[in-house]
Amino acid sequence: MARDELLWAGNNRGADTIERQLMPKTLNRYAPTLLLADPKEIRAAHLAEALRNKLPTLTPQPLQMRVQDALAKYPHVSAAVLTVDTMDATTEALNARRPSQWMSFQIVGKGPGGVTATLLGLQGTISPGDHVTRESVQLLLPALAEMSRAASSRDLAGPDRVTAAVLQPLRQVVSRKTVAHLGEKERAPQDLTGVLSVWPLVRPCFHCWRLKQEGRTNSRSSLPLPWKWPGHCLKTLSLPAVSPPPLLLSRLCSPAPSTSCGLL
Repeated sequence: MARDELLWAGNNRGADTIERQLMPKTLNRYAPTLLLADPKEIRAAHLAEALRNKLPTLTPQPLQMRVQDALAKYPHVSAAVLTVDTMDATTEALNARRPSQWMSFQIVGKGPGGVTATLLGLQGTISPGDHVTRESVQLLLPALAEMSRAASSRDLAGPDRVTAAVLQPLRQVVSRKTVAHLGEKERAPQDLTGVLSVWPLVRPCFHCWRLKQEGRTNSRSSLPLPWKWPGHCLKTLSLPAVSPPPLLLSRLCSPAPSTSCGLL
């Protein structure tokens, strides 16, 4: 049986996190000629090298181009993973998705408020024929985009070492779901491990003070080692159970609904 051709668009830190979690048996589900697209110089080439080191039979093709251009140039790909840098680019790519294409995406972001800001992870997969998830995504992402501005991981963390330390564990949680879906591509949408999930993380829910009192911090950085989230801080909301978007957004902004919780 012919293997699916995979386009991986956006070769940033999210992509690096997925790559580290991917197993060779999952990569073997796809054609060896992976298409890696990123508009920034070198990033696609770096991911291609990492994938070849993991599975030498792969022949990934790095492409310096936007995801929108890659989808237009290679309309035959049957599967795509989106780890692009902005909400708008993610939305445009999902809107350009062909009915026969399987497409998975993930986003990690931070709301306003400095140290007390809400962090948000979002992951979803649209399979051919899954109209419910597609319609939920088409409602949710534009609503979030209106509340956000584009920002790199460096912008998200800025001088805040706590944000920098916690974004990566959150990115790992979100990436784990994308990796699971890559291994479940042949399943029906209702059999995937959550087709659309969101992880809102509200600070100061990290309990740094408690961990510090217990002596579980690095004396130089004052950050907890290892970083752990209490169970009530990191919760997964499955969609479309919390649709429409206004209801979801109100839950993401809890316990301060009056505060904008858009992504950066």
